[in-house]
Amino acid sequence: MTNPLKFFNEWIGSRSREIAFMVSDLLRFFKQPKKAAGALGQKKRQAPVRPLVKNRPASLEQRYRLIEDSTFGDEIFQRLQNRLFTMANQGMTDTRGSKIVYKERGKINPDRPYFYLKPAGTSGLLFERSGPGWVVSRAEKIVDRDLFLREGDILEHANIFLADDRTPLPRIKSDQMSNELLAYTVYEQKLLKHLGLE
Repeated sequence: MTNPLKFFNEWIGSRSREIAFMVSDLLRFFKQPKKAAGALGQKKRQAPVRPLVKNRPASLEQRYRLIEDSTFGDEIFQRLQNRLFTMANQGMTDTRGSKIVYKERGKINPDRPYFYLKPAGTSGLLFERSGPGWVVSRAEKIVDRDLFLREGDILEHANIFLADDRTPLPRIKSDQMSNELLAYTVYEQKLLKHLGLE
């Protein structure tokens, strides 16, 4: 019958070199784990993980730019005009309860569209295309001379922004309201409240 102790001693003797290398590697691992990990094969290089979503700038300000296409600006202005004219036809009033009794649209000059809404008993609201957006001011229409007499400071100055990296979804920045980039529908609601229309 084989002596277990003798067998163990013989087995240790035959593998002394392997055991010595293992002990050496372990000592190096505990002294310098980062360097030793590569030698021990415990740290495998992995291919970089590709992000599922394309990296985009963190803020809306970085992703959106002022429009340069005046035609697109005209289309957004026309959208606003259509919305307000439809509401006027449906009985829109100001905060005093006065209905819109007069409205018109046209061009102050060839490249400056406008539209005008006038509630009963008060001065009207003149919307004018300007640069990458529009301005709104109080004004009276002088019919005989076919001109507008503006009153006081500008009520609203808005600019249109478009994203560089997606299908055109305009956002509007208002200097007089939040001064944030707002989705068009959100801006429209805030504008009505700002101008006292409902």
